[in-house]
Amino acid sequence: MLRGKHEKSRDEFILSVVHIGRNEAGVEAYAYLAYLELTYDNVDEAMVWLEKAKNAADSATRMHLPTISQSDRATIANNLGIAFERRGEMKSALACYNLSASIYKDSVLLLISRIRYYFNTNHFEELLTDCEHALALNPTDPEMLSDLHTFKGYAKHCLKKHSEGMIDLEKATIVQPQNYFSFMVKAHIQLVNNEPALATLDQGISSCDSREGLEKLFSMKDRHFTLSDRERNISLAVKTGVLSRIS
Repeated sequence: MLRGKHEKSRDEFILSVVHIGRNEAGVEAYAYLAYLELTYDNVDEAMVWLEKAKNAADSATRMHLPTISQSDRATIANNLGIAFERRGEMKSALACYNLSASIYKDSVLLLISRIRYYFNTNHFEELLTDCEHALALNPTDPEMLSDLHTFKGYAKHCLKKHSEGMIDLEKATIVQPQNYFSFMVKAHIQLVNNEPALATLDQGISSCDSREGLEKLFSMKDRHFTLSDRERNISLAVKTGVLSRIS
């Protein structure tokens, strides 16, 4: 995000923007104001500041003044897309994600927003394409790698490439065993295909290190499997013990 000399509260920044706006043609100031509005989910106000940033950038170009970096421009567009998606304005969200990707196409961190969008809206071919592009950039963060293989595996499954998808999902659980999301997606696909899924959920439970993840894994297990009273008591005991360890 844009930081440094403009790291002030929202109100302080608005009061000082007239003075700051004279520096660097106001581009960075206006862009940061847009970012601040997005943190409050004020999309309409953010759009006003982004338009001012665009106009200031045009002026700066004509006057050969420095402007904000391409990566910051892409981040602003990405943040705006996230805000639109939270408001349910999906077409606007995708337009912002596409803009972000066109400005700075080789950022896995920015691509992941559009990947999640495609996952949530069932655009499987686009999801697979973005995952393959992101993985080709060789990210090293284990959690990000795990998420990418999870999304890729799910996309392949939905595109009738089940066996290939399961290979990616297996990679996802190996790269980051604590990623409960990977185990949940893998178990979901196994259930859909009438394949054994109980062991997958138990593996996820044994390796998960977050309360949220454990509760979701146990909830999924309870929904899909009929346990005997003895098995249920053991499951509850395990859940209580594991949750207490990470509290």
